[in-house]
Amino acid sequence: MKLLLRVEGQDSQEFIFDKTNINIGKSKKNHIVLDDDAVDDIHIMFKNTPKGVTLLEDNHTRNGTFVNSIKIKHHHLMQDGDIIRVAKYKIVFYHTLNNEETNLKDDVTVMISNDFQKELQKELSKNDGLPQKAANNKVTKKNVISDKIKQVLGL
Repeated sequence: MKLLLRVEGQDSQEFIFDKTNINIGKSKKNHIVLDDDAVDDIHIMFKNTPKGVTLLEDNHTRNGTFVNSIKIKHHHLMQDGDIIRVAKYKIVFYHTLNNEETNLKDDVTVMISNDFQKELQKELSKNDGLPQKAANNKVTKKNVISDKIKQVLGL
């Protein structure tokens, strides 16, 4: 799952998760922390079902959660490109990553979970990770890392 977090006047942040459940809210224990008094401690939860669909649940919040400008009552079946609004934050949801979205660009910050980071580091440390001649070539290195991310995600 990929989430693109946008706040007006700030750079977008991109999060990639390989977990089944993702929590977002004000508490530091969440996967994504939203620093705003209008956000509840655990505001929303993404839950992936065994059938491959993702449900968004509002945690009975004070100010609600909106998907595509419609307030959800409890849960919503997510579709690629859905826009979630929580207080001043907009989150764009992508269930799957296509090849165009996984290409690393200089102007995108990619944030990944600790578990995914460890798996990626393990893959990159293998002998087949980065050819010696590419070690000093930034473009080639980015392509190898991008390919490894796709491999770990099973794309």
